[in-house]
Amino acid sequence: MSWLKVLQIELAEIKKYIEPAEPVDSKMDIRVGEANDEAMRLYTLRECLSKAGAETAVQARFGGTEEIREQAVAKLHELQEKAETVTHLFWTSIHEQFGHWEKPIGIRRGFEVVIVKQKPPSLMDFLHSL
Repeated sequence: MSWLKVLQIELAEIKKYIEPAEPVDSKMDIRVGEANDEAMRLYTLRECLSKAGAETAVQARFGGTEEIREQAVAKLHELQEKAETVTHLFWTSIHEQFGHWEKPIGIRRGFEVVIVKQKPPSLMDFLHSL
């Protein structure tokens, strides 16, 4: 079975979402709405892939035999590629949903989608640029 078919099945099987931990910052974030179900599923899958990748990285480093470590390294590369692809799908879905392709956008607790205000450069950054 192709990975795209497996991806569709994995997304459909998600029943409980893993939401972002970062709260909305009222000074730096402009709320634009809530992510749709598709984006919530993609975010959750990305988090699951990242967690599995972290666990596999430990096994790749500290696994018992050389063979176990090699298998873990191969699995780690697979998980990293899939996580990166799902991340791109997630952000594309968010940008498509809200139409803010040119603006810095973020995801916050409760799946709140925000436009992130640009911070003005610090005095030190300004002085270094001279």
